[in-house]
Amino acid sequence: MKLNKILSSKYERPQAIPTGIASLDRMIGGLQVGHVVTVGARPAMGKTAFVMSLIRSIGIINRVPTALLSLEHDEQNVASRLWAAEFGWSRTQQSIEQIMMEPKMNIELENAVKLLQNIGFENPILKKKEYKRMMNEAPVWIEHAFVMTMDEVISRMERLKKENNVSVVVIDSLDLIISGAKNAEQEQAMMNLVQAAWRLKVAVLLTTNLNREVEYRVSHIPSLSNLRGGYSTDTLTSVVMFLYRPDYYGIEEDECGNTEGKVQIFIAKNDFGETGLVRLNFVGRSRIEDMEYSPFEDMEYSPLMNEADNVFHAVR
Repeated sequence: MKLNKILSSKYERPQAIPTGIASLDRMIGGLQVGHVVTVGARPAMGKTAFVMSLIRSIGIINRVPTALLSLEHDEQNVASRLWAAEFGWSRTQQSIEQIMMEPKMNIELENAVKLLQNIGFENPILKKKEYKRMMNEAPVWIEHAFVMTMDEVISRMERLKKENNVSVVVIDSLDLIISGAKNAEQEQAMMNLVQAAWRLKVAVLLTTNLNREVEYRVSHIPSLSNLRGGYSTDTLTSVVMFLYRPDYYGIEEDECGNTEGKVQIFIAKNDFGETGLVRLNFVGRSRIEDMEYSPFEDMEYSPLMNEADNVFHAVR
């Protein structure tokens, strides 16, 4: 296409969909339509909470047609986690959810209401009813299967685009799709997904569990070499970021202070801007959200050649 047509106002420019996490959007510009974003993490780092937080913001609150293709959690499990993500409590606190469903006021309900008021909900009962209405009306589709090939994933994406005009597709998770495949097959699968995202004009967010080498590193901070799918995942996706919780590894303080209830997102690859570090709050182990101020949110991600450790330095 000739350059003047690309620059013309008549040419349809790529769209970006905000994630709802402002500090992350400043780094990556939101989820870019037609591109694939990879989110990698070791178990217990908050990957599911991150996904639920994005679906809550994009699909439920901002009503952007969104689909989740899940190989890890069934539909009821996902719905429960989306509910927990709004109110910032652990999904294991089923008693609170059950109590909130009861119309009759009692001591337990009063305590549950006080708990929600303490984390910012002025009228928890009204908020609960409003959010339930938003969930009922949300353009969000959840599909679950224990086994799914990449061809099946793309087929579902095509159907969801045709029937519901989805703009965002979240796939959870890559390693379960490509498990056991040879390197060439993994690369072809990733190529097919990237091409499908561009062809269908959807933003794809892909999660993956990282390999165990992270656990043997001194800092436990992931690098691109820890991605499942290796070379193809690194090179073909437009953005690669990693979730990391220092407190999980017994690190109680870092350069920013207390690490309890904090999640760090390391942006290791970004075709749309800078790489760096975004530091976020982990609310009730169910929702990830912005901190009021993070002095390190524009740090540069700089993995050293030595795989034993990583360092990060501020860019001003």
